[in-house]
Amino acid sequence: MSTSQISEVVVHARGAWITRKFTGPADGGANLDLRINGITPLAEPGSVRAAVRGGRRVVSVHSSLEIQPENTPLGPTVERLLELENQHMRLDAERSLLEDTIERLSNTRVDPGNLVRSREERATDRFGTALKISEMLREVSQASAERLSELLLRIDELEQEIEKRRLEDAQTSDQARMGLGHPKRSISIHLAGEGPVEDLTVSYVVRAARWWPMYTLAITNGGKEAELGFESLVAQRTGEDWAGVALGLSTSDLLRDAQLPELRSLRIGKAQPVARSGFREPPAGLDMLFGPYDRVFGGMPEAPEFAGVMSEDEGSGIYPEELALEASAEYLDEMPPAPPMAPMAKSVSRGAPQRSKKMKEEAPAVVMASAPSAASFDHAEFDRLLTPKGVAPSRAMRSGFFGNSGGGGAPPEPEAEPIPAGPELSGAWLDFDGLRLAPASDFALRGRLHPSAQGPEARSRSMAESKIEGLAPRDMLCDPLWERGSFDHRYDGEGRVDVPSDGLSHRLRMSAKGASPRFSYRVVPKEAPEVYRTVELDNPFDAPLLGGPVEVYLDGTLLLVAPLRATDRGGKFRVGLGIEERIRVARNVTVQEDTAGLLRGSTAVEHRVKVELRSALGFGVDVELLERTPVTDESDLEVAMLPSETKAERYTQADQDAPIRGGWRWLLHVDPGEARTLNWGYKLVFPSKQEIVGGNRRD
Repeated sequence: MSTSQISEVVVHARGAWITRKFTGPADGGANLDLRINGITPLAEPGSVRAAVRGGRRVVSVHSSLEIQPENTPLGPTVERLLELENQHMRLDAERSLLEDTIERLSNTRVDPGNLVRSREERATDRFGTALKISEMLREVSQASAERLSELLLRIDELEQEIEKRRLEDAQTSDQARMGLGHPKRSISIHLAGEGPVEDLTVSYVVRAARWWPMYTLAITNGGKEAELGFESLVAQRTGEDWAGVALGLSTSDLLRDAQLPELRSLRIGKAQPVARSGFREPPAGLDMLFGPYDRVFGGMPEAPEFAGVMSEDEGSGIYPEELALEASAEYLDEMPPAPPMAPMAKSVSRGAPQRSKKMKEEAPAVVMASAPSAASFDHAEFDRLLTPKGVAPSRAMRSGFFGNSGGGGAPPEPEAEPIPAGPELSGAWLDFDGLRLAPASDFALRGRLHPSAQGPEARSRSMAESKIEGLAPRDMLCDPLWERGSFDHRYDGEGRVDVPSDGLSHRLRMSAKGASPRFSYRVVPKEAPEVYRTVELDNPFDAPLLGGPVEVYLDGTLLLVAPLRATDRGGKFRVGLGIEERIRVARNVTVQEDTAGLLRGSTAVEHRVKVELRSALGFGVDVELLERTPVTDESDLEVAMLPSETKAERYTQADQDAPIRGGWRWLLHVDPGEARTLNWGYKLVFPSKQEIVGGNRRD
C-alpha cells in the first residue's frame, strides 16, 4: 500500500483534472503492484490515468470503491449536528406530551356526586375529597405549564444552536465532515520493468468544480504606474481538500471522449466487407438460465399435475428437496417465456403432500411456498454497506456521505441505453467502467450488459455537480465557458494555493503584471454635463483576458468595481474611473430659422452650440468631447456642418461595438485653471412648404 498527495489541479470550465504524486517507497522485482488509497469516491473511474518515469512502465490501472469498516466515526461537525437534532427531537416529543396533558387536565371536572363513599362516610366528606382532587389536578397542571415554559425556551435555544452548527457544518470542508466512515476509491497500478519508482503520478477527473475570472487594477505613484492582477473565484465539492497545490485554470470543457470519425474508402465495382466491431449477439437460450429463478420468484403458475394431488386432507408445506433435483432439460425447453413478476403463489392445503408416482414422473418442478421475495443486489443493499453502523440511510445521506450535505431526494437515475441491434455502438458502450449487468428481476435486460451510471456514488456525483452549478455569483462575473471565444487557453498560477472542498467560492490570486496607464477624459455634453475619467492599458499578459469584474485601487484606496470586457492577447482595454469633479462643463444652444434671401423657397435652420470647459486640476489634461448631428435618409433634407475654429473628426463609436451615424469628436487641451470654449454648429436645409416631424429644432 502506497501514499500519495495532490500536487497539481487544473480546473476547467466544468470539472477538474487532479494529479496525485506517489510518495511512498516502492522497489521490487520485475513486476510491481502498487495500491493508492484515499481517493475521493466522486472521481470518475473511467478517467484514471497513471504515468511513470525511469526504467518502469505502466501495464494496467484499475480503480475500485472501498467500503470502510463499521463503527467508523463521522466528522466532528456532523456528529455534533446529529446529536443536537436528536436532542431537539426528544424535547419536541416531550413538548407535545405536556401540551396534551395540560389540555386534558384543563377539561377535567371533578363531580362530588360521582365519588364512591362507604356507609360510615358522611356526605360532606365527598365535597372535601373533590376539593382535594381538584387542588391536586391544579398543581399538576401548573407544574406542567412551568415545565412547558422552560421546555419552549430550551427548544428555542436549541434551534438557534442547530442553525449555528448547520452554518458551521456547511462551511467545513467535505474531507473534515465525512471523517473516517466515508467510502473511498483505491487505485491499483501494475508496473513492469526494473529499478525503483522515481516519479509516479496518478490523474483522474472530478466534475464538481468550476471557476470565474476577476481582476485587480492597482494604480500607484500618482497615476504613473499600474499593476494588473489576474485572480479567480474557485469552488469545488470533490470530497478532497486541495492543500498546497499548483493550480491551473482552463477555459475548455472536460469532454469524455474526443475521437475523430473514421472515413471508409469507397470502391466502385467491388464489394466491401462489413465493418467489424466488438459487439456480439447474446448466446442462444439465454433466458433458459433464468428458468428456475422464474419458477421460484417470478410468480409462475403451478404445473397442472399438482392440481389434482394437493387437497385440504393432504395438507400443505414445502415439497421434498429431491423433487427439485429431478428437473430435466426437456421441461426447460418446453417452458413458456417468463411472465412479468407477480406475487408468490399461496398454498392451498395445510398438511404435507403425499408424493405419488405421477408426481415423480410427470411433474419434476417444485413450487417453494415459503420462498423469500425476489430481491437483487441493488441500491438498497449498497446503501446499507455504505452506511456506518448505527446511522439510518436517510441520516447518512443527510450527514454528507459522498459529498451530499443538503436535503432533497436523489436525482432520478438515467434510463439504461437500449442494446444496439447491430454492430453500431455509441461512446457509452466503450466506457467499460460504466457498464452494468442487469439483475435477474429485470426481464428486459437481464443477462446482458448495459451502460448505466447506477449506484449511490453516481447519484452523489450528480448531486455535487448540481450544487456547484447552482452557485449564484455576482452579476459582473462571467462564465468562462461562454467568454472563451473560438479558442481555449490555460492560465497557470505562480504559486501554490489551498482550496477546501466546501462548495464555497474562494478568491485566489493567479499572477500579476505591471502596465503603463494612460488616462483620458471624456464628456458627452448633450447627454450629461459630467466629465468621465478613464484609464487605458495594454494587456500585459501573454494570454487573452476574459470578461469579468475589475477592482480599481488608486493609491491603495478602493475606487470602484467596473466590468472588464474580453481582450485578446496584445489588445487594449479601458476601465472607467468615474466622474472627475474638478472639471466643469456648460453647453448652450441657439437656433435661427431663415426663409428669405438666396434661400427663397427653402428653409434653413442653424444650430449654434457653445461648450465651455473649466479645469481645477493641478495639471493639464486632454478632454475628448463627443457630439452628434442629426442624420437623415430623406433626399429633400440636407444636414451640413458649420465651420468652426477647432477641427472635428468623425466618430463612429466602433470602440464600444455600437456603431452610430453622425458622430463627431474634438480633442481639447485644458491647462490648470483655464477655461476653454468650443463653438460649432450645423444647418438643416429643406423645402419651405415642408417641416420636420416633431419640430424644426433638433437640439
